[in-house]
Amino acid sequence: MAIVLDPVDRRIVLDSATYTAKALYVAWVDWFVQGDNSKYLPAFRTAGGDDLGSGLSIPPYYFLINGWRVRPMEVNHTLTVEGNLFVDGGGDPVVPTLGTFQVLVKSVVPVQAQGISTSGTSAADIWNHPGRTLTDYSGVWSDNAATALSSKVDIATAILRNKTVTDPSTGVMTVYADDNTTPLYTAQLYESVSTLTKYRGEGAQRRERLQ
Repeated sequence: MAIVLDPVDRRIVLDSATYTAKALYVAWVDWFVQGDNSKYLPAFRTAGGDDLGSGLSIPPYYFLINGWRVRPMEVNHTLTVEGNLFVDGGGDPVVPTLGTFQVLVKSVVPVQAQGISTSGTSAADIWNHPGRTLTDYSGVWSDNAATALSSKVDIATAILRNKTVTDPSTGVMTVYADDNTTPLYTAQLYESVSTLTKYRGEGAQRRERLQ
């Protein structure tokens, strides 16, 4: 499968009916580091992928930025995009073809908020286990493991959804609990990757680990 990057129109042009969000991102990265392609505005920013411990991780999210969009191949078909592909700030990541073709876009995204590493237990084993429900892990993991999983899920959900405020006077980012009052995690933001200048409300390039 070959992906064509059009930096003038800011289009990622496909030639197949099935792609993963990661494949699109990797294709752009490979293209971006070639020659002088870095002179063009970036196509992606990413989030997630963090290791939560206990075999848990937040799945990666890929956001199209700077007006970049995905354009399907020029033929009637169903385009399937697997993974978390979004437009930064909202919008449709896929634009129409140049010709008058009928393209149905199917997005396949993870149901859960984090990935699970089962260390020898397959996903099918967990999914088909007679004791499994959407909220009950008993019989699949030990009680301690189930409790740890529930806690990790709550933490991941809070980081992704809850109110987050960055103080321009200190450069400290705070993630709040569900009550929007109690600080849950904090991290230092910096305007530069080198950490020479703390965030002052003028853009940030680096965030330290949430504590």
